[in-house]
Amino acid sequence: MTFNIQEGGGSAGRLEQILAVILRADPDLLVLNEAVGWFPKHTMADRLARLLGAEYRIAASSSGFDVAFFSRLPILGFHQPRIANLFHTLAWTEVALPGGSPMNLIGAHLDYREESLRVLEIKNALPHLAPLVNTHAAILGDLNALSPDDPVMGLRPDELAQTDLSEMPEWFLNRYPPRTLGMLYEAGWVDAYRQTHAGETGYTMSTSDPNARYDYILVSPSLAEKTVDVHVETESPASTASDHFAVVADLAV
Repeated sequence: MTFNIQEGGGSAGRLEQILAVILRADPDLLVLNEAVGWFPKHTMADRLARLLGAEYRIAASSSGFDVAFFSRLPILGFHQPRIANLFHTLAWTEVALPGGSPMNLIGAHLDYREESLRVLEIKNALPHLAPLVNTHAAILGDLNALSPDDPVMGLRPDELAQTDLSEMPEWFLNRYPPRTLGMLYEAGWVDAYRQTHAGETGYTMSTSDPNARYDYILVSPSLAEKTVDVHVETESPASTASDHFAVVADLAV
């Protein structure tokens, strides 16, 4: 499960809603984006770990938007490489699957500003990700990017290509034309949601007006074969818990 909890969760009421969304999904592996102020430990992280029966690790971010990892599976290692021009965070935990084989759970949060900045981040991250794509591995997180295969604001990719961009909102112009996800696809990563839901939007942003997909679970080819289903958590209180919907993948490992 990947979930951007919006600036650390905010008020006590919203934190309870975030917990409700997570506990309903009951994930074995969880990545939280925008775990602001959670590094290196946090009472909310402690509570969530207790409720899930999980261990956790926090990847600190220079932007303050930390990434939190929770795992019910044994954690074998934690890695946070130095990646040039990375605005937020990219790190991963290695966990032991039930049969004993390792899996790499990669948490990523990319720059929200311009597509060119995200492209640079991925260009610099790919040498670190290249060995992982040949293992059981998954990239989870808020990539702040559009997929070239996705509809946006109800428009199909072929319709977007014919749209007068001068009439489009700024948030869209900062993400179009999309290149970040294409680089990851070319590197071998598989979009788990798009693999299982070819004809659906899967919008994750924003919860008040869903019109685009920013949050992804990308899997290595070996896990793509084991992906049973992927869904976006939209059931109440998801629409008020955060400005992002969570994404959950079921893998038969």
